[in-house]
Amino acid sequence: MEYHPSCSGSSSSHSKHHTLASQHSLDSVPSLNTTSQSHHQAYHHCLTTFKGHTSYISSLTLSGKFLYTGSSDRQILSWNRSQLQKSTAAVSAGNGAVKSLVIHSNKLFSAHQDHKIRVWKIADNNDNNNKHDHLKYTHVATLPTLGDRASKVLIPKNHVQIRRHKKRTWVHHVDTVSALALSKDGTLLYSVSWDRTIKIWRTKDFTCLESLAGAHADAINAIAVSYDGRVYTGSADNTIKVWTKPEGEKKHILVETLERHNSGVNALALSSDQTVLYSGACDRSVLVWERDESDDGNLAVVGALRGHTKSILCLAVAADLLCSGSADKTIRIWRGFNAEYSCLAVLEGHTGSVKCITAVVDHCNPSHSEASFLVYSGGLDCDIKIIVSTSSFSSSPSPPLSPPSSARFVTPPPPPPPTPPSSASSSSSSTTPTPPSSSTFTPTTSTASTRDPPRHHPLPGPPFNFHNDFTTDVRYRNLFDFMVDVVISTLVVVGYETVPMVVMETGWPSASSAANEFEANAGYAEIYLQGLVKH
Repeated sequence: MEYHPSCSGSSSSHSKHHTLASQHSLDSVPSLNTTSQSHHQAYHHCLTTFKGHTSYISSLTLSGKFLYTGSSDRQILSWNRSQLQKSTAAVSAGNGAVKSLVIHSNKLFSAHQDHKIRVWKIADNNDNNNKHDHLKYTHVATLPTLGDRASKVLIPKNHVQIRRHKKRTWVHHVDTVSALALSKDGTLLYSVSWDRTIKIWRTKDFTCLESLAGAHADAINAIAVSYDGRVYTGSADNTIKVWTKPEGEKKHILVETLERHNSGVNALALSSDQTVLYSGACDRSVLVWERDESDDGNLAVVGALRGHTKSILCLAVAADLLCSGSADKTIRIWRGFNAEYSCLAVLEGHTGSVKCITAVVDHCNPSHSEASFLVYSGGLDCDIKIIVSTSSFSSSPSPPLSPPSSARFVTPPPPPPPTPPSSASSSSSSTTPTPPSSSTFTPTTSTASTRDPPRHHPLPGPPFNFHNDFTTDVRYRNLFDFMVDVVISTLVVVGYETVPMVVMETGWPSASSAANEFEANAGYAEIYLQGLVKH
């Protein structure tokens, strides 16, 4: 099941991809999309599709030969990557979605929608009569631990007000824990939350060492930690912030605020050499940030990767490969070369938004002339896809640009009956070979859990009247930002992004004292209209 850019689809699909590549969601940021593919030849195929979750996939991570996945119905499953099968290990904990998973040594850390972080010890559970490797989970701790809470609760200064007439100790998250990250040596665990805080935990004894309250003006969605200890956080307030802990200091301090996105930031990733930061947001662009030595080494945006038609929800890096997953149900695979980026493939097999993604170099590939990668993705369609991406480099000239590969993860329907060729198209259009069926693994037993509806616990007062998009699992600051994104995305999908738009009358928000229009006032109406004009 190989797909080459020159034979990825019919002429109609070629036209579609040219249109997508030319979209500009951030006019002030130059595009890094290259206009040639002379250096890359890429092949992609779906290795398998894992089915086992009964609710959408909200997180995944790799460790050794196992893939770990978390879903919105609080379940965590493990899959044997080498044998392409599900382990018998499955746990369900807490309430709501498992938002993030990270692994250090034999411990699995999971972030949950119920405001908690849970720690699991992973152990082999091999049966001599069974040739398959399986895992078992043992619950070790829930953060903050009882000891951590007890040591803080009796001291008044350790309490912070989370809403009217309610206080908690500063070691608690009071809203969804949205993302986790580990330090390079694994001694520190970083967590971010929709409660706008960053917390740092010691992985040895699970003690909360530090909490940065009010780190952002809105919910924090993403975190990345570099090898030198710099912490990058992305928020629904449209900003990315950079934090560091000076030598000899006890607290992290804010050193940079990056403000080039015009909508909420959902995903962050660092390049393999830690010199480039990638950020994905609801504005449909992936921004590329590099250190500007002429500006005291601060990060500066060098360009944008464009092509997705809806919000960027996840990013992953493997070697020199960047993968982006979007609410438009596609995955794009990018590679940079000489300050330009080629979109090697557009993978279209998910039937729901691509919520999480990770990638790894495929060391089983013996070829030295080709780079092979495994890309793992989870979506709102409850499926987990495994894609093999193989790329080779060539210094010889290549034919003019063809659109990126439009490989599908599922076997396409039979082609329609042949029609008489026209003189103009019969010689230029290419025939797409029908790929063999992709293998699908369906476990014989799966834990059926009741789907929990997404929940949130907003802090009082504007601008924290959060609104969740249940389709993409993206949190908006308020309903007006959600409306703006819907309007702009709709215009893009139907092909009217560059058409000037005049707002004569919105009809809403209006001035009203009705209980169900508590945000309807002149101030919010102005914010809504300004946001619409800004887009």
